[in-house]
Amino acid sequence: MPDETSLFAALPVGTVDDELKLCRLRLGRAAAAEARLIASGESEGLSRIQDEINRITTRIDRFENRRAQLLALTVAATAAGLAPEDTPDDPNALARAIRAALQQIELAIAPDDDNSDPDADA
Repeated sequence: MPDETSLFAALPVGTVDDELKLCRLRLGRAAAAEARLIASGESEGLSRIQDEINRITTRIDRFENRRAQLLALTVAATAAGLAPEDTPDDPNALARAIRAALQQIELAIAPDDDNSDPDADA
């Protein structure tokens, strides 16, 4: 089974946003449960809820980091001349598309070695 890091790496931006919403919803519910326990004066189950809050917070941080990476790749794709509809959701495919677009740009602006100075022969 793949580890959690590789699962995060394979998530497209839309999925990351959806997961962030779910995590924030879970965090709100856990925080409300924690508040109810604290208000009631009960301590039983409080550490379990606080552990769950910590796990959810860590997961949110990972999703936010992944979202930032995907947005940076999207900006790079736009700068490389890729249209949004040509931008793949898979981060690895997106990185390959950016590299290919940048290679095309480099080829387009590279001087032609055979005809670098047409006036030199004259």
